[in-house]
Amino acid sequence: MRRRTILAIGVAVISSGVAALAGCRRPVRRPTEAEKPAAPRPRRAPPAPTAADLALLSPLKPGETLAGWQVTEIQGIESGVLGVVVSRNQSSVRLIVALASDEGPAAPASAGRFAVYYSARRTLPDDARSLAGALADVLSKNQGVPVPSGLGPFNPAPKPGVPL
Repeated sequence: MRRRTILAIGVAVISSGVAALAGCRRPVRRPTEAEKPAAPRPRRAPPAPTAADLALLSPLKPGETLAGWQVTEIQGIESGVLGVVVSRNQSSVRLIVALASDEGPAAPASAGRFAVYYSARRTLPDDARSLAGALADVLSKNQGVPVPSGLGPFNPAPKPGVPL
């Protein structure tokens, strides 16, 4: 008798669990248009370099080489800095030219009144520092060129924090 009772209770529990799962499915709630995350904005192309920007970097221009790397792009002044993009194989480095300043981060390379920073992708830091030094050598030969309008010290924006 006891065995039958336990068996009956077990069957009842399992049956009610299966029935509950089958009948209690929650409908899938899809987010409304207002709740959907915004699509990422397309990245705006940097401004074209001016004649003054190019004079400061002379004789560098796209297609030339800098320390064995190909200059792929010269970016005009934006947010107070001038950009030079170089690449080799799958690696790329964006060299950033700014006015030297005691404020902000220390520059990996400098030439008189100019400081050179970098942002590297798939590149060893030593290679990027070497490229910054090579660009500083170019800048040192152009010390007599007037400072391009809009060039200022490098003040990188802080990275956004990650919420806990």
